[in-house]
Amino acid sequence: MSLLQAYSLDLGKKINAKEADIAYQKGLIGSQKNFQCPHQECGIAVTCANLERPKYKRKVEPYFKSVENHKFGCPFAEEERRTKFQDIDKNGFYENVTSGEILVNLAEPTPKKQNSDNASEVKEINVSRTCQLSDSKKDKVSTNQTKTLSVLVSSFLNNENFPITLPRPYQERIFLKDAFIKVDGQDLSSLEQNCWRVYYGKAWINKLSSGDYQIKFDSQLHDLSVEVSGVRPSFFISKSLICDSPYKKFTKEKIDELVVQKKPKQVFIFSDVPSLNHTKKYINFILEGLPYLEILDT
Repeated sequence: MSLLQAYSLDLGKKINAKEADIAYQKGLIGSQKNFQCPHQECGIAVTCANLERPKYKRKVEPYFKSVENHKFGCPFAEEERRTKFQDIDKNGFYENVTSGEILVNLAEPTPKKQNSDNASEVKEINVSRTCQLSDSKKDKVSTNQTKTLSVLVSSFLNNENFPITLPRPYQERIFLKDAFIKVDGQDLSSLEQNCWRVYYGKAWINKLSSGDYQIKFDSQLHDLSVEVSGVRPSFFISKSLICDSPYKKFTKEKIDELVVQKKPKQVFIFSDVPSLNHTKKYINFILEGLPYLEILDT
């Protein structure tokens, strides 16, 4: 997701990502984490992704993204959601891939093509690059293999290891085993920034009074840079995300069934590095969509 502007805690004003980059190069901004949602009544934590990465290593320019869910009624929640999908529609999940690469399939199925609960569980399909790339590249036909997160998790648990290509904006080629990170007491500073990874571990699934769901990992993470330790990271699944999604592997009824079982599950989330929320009390992942999630029995 992407915000056009964010409130800079260092500068005390709203700025765009380009202005943040210039200020950071001048030493006026101390960290890519020193931002908040520009809506005064929201104020959730925002990071300027890629800001601290050297320019010669950047695949995309810095951009703002929230690291927790916006508060109810915040107008920037819709802006961020709209910007994300406009970018995917225009540029696709990948660019400049070569024939033979294994791509991670995070696209939601169209409702008319999903006729059963297992429709999203296609194990491997050969596809043209046209379904993954931008319109400008649709005339370049090349065959690539795609795998859903569910299939990659199965391969990882079976001790397989092969190179995969992770999607924009952090597009990179990496071996499967290197893409998986167990939540196991790390300090946030030890986790690689500005990249997709599959974080996993034993976690509990809870239903909130709002009807949304919280998934909280059993193990802890720390952020010793601000003297925060012993926090069990979590993420949220909003009821609107479930109801609006054509991805039927995780319906409200199925998640409710996991809740009433009252036992931990093995949870995998395809995500950027987790971050402290604005209160500095919680460490959150952001779930970008239901295809970014896998839940298995322990």
